[in-house]
Amino acid sequence: AVGAHKLLPVLEDLRKLPLIPSVLVVGNYAAGPTPLIQALGKDRLLMGFFLASATIADGKVFVADYGPERKLRMVIGEPDGEAAGRTEKLAGMFEAAGFSVEVSDDIDAWLKTHAAMIVPLTCGVYSVGGDYHVLADTPDGMLLVVRGIQEAFAVQRRLGIPILPKSSQVIAGLPEPVALAFLRRFSRQPDLEYVFAHTEHLRGEITCLAEQMTLMAQQADLPTPSLDRLFAALHPASQPIPQGSRDLRLSWKWLLPWVALPVAVAAVIGIKNLRKRK
Repeated sequence: AVGAHKLLPVLEDLRKLPLIPSVLVVGNYAAGPTPLIQALGKDRLLMGFFLASATIADGKVFVADYGPERKLRMVIGEPDGEAAGRTEKLAGMFEAAGFSVEVSDDIDAWLKTHAAMIVPLTCGVYSVGGDYHVLADTPDGMLLVVRGIQEAFAVQRRLGIPILPKSSQVIAGLPEPVALAFLRRFSRQPDLEYVFAHTEHLRGEITCLAEQMTLMAQQADLPTPSLDRLFAALHPASQPIPQGSRDLRLSWKWLLPWVALPVAVAAVIGIKNLRKRK
């Protein structure tokens, strides 16, 4: 479990320890498995992510309480997506320790999808001066985050990279007003307080991930104006968006089909019911 910006030097050290047969890299990474394979070797590399929220304060680690009925989750997979006995064995070890484990057949796509959401959101916090609560009260900042996430997903689709898990595809196709309402509700989850409690400690890793995502956008040859604006907020000298700012205009162009479809269905049902009564 090492930040993306510190990962490669650690793998170079582990490369010198051949008696360790497998290394599970757990954390954010959007550059694909190739640099990690080059550093460590394909036969030794596993990739994954640990789904928990925690922070450090007063020399103690505080972890969000998910309740007794909800196990802490993690996702793991082979870098090339091929099934392997060691993955199942490792999953069994973590499950025996009380974790819920998902074995992904495309862990690279899963990690890129996660970065496509968490990096714009974190940069949104930087864009308002580093306060998570200020972002929630700043419509322009939240709208930039929505657009940044949708731009990142558009890059993935252009490159032929699936959006995983499939539940994440929801925000990719939502009209802006609906996506904005969804993100506002999502941002009020109590466990996110742990994630953004110390945003300054995240800056190095988020900068590394932003560079990886920028390279993907260049490969896809797609403009990403909202992501570019969000990534600029990583520079400490950038001017923050004023709290409560609402200068950006919502795009309503894709909302009409979402409204028209249920209305049309209701109309058809209503006509059928009238005919039955006659």
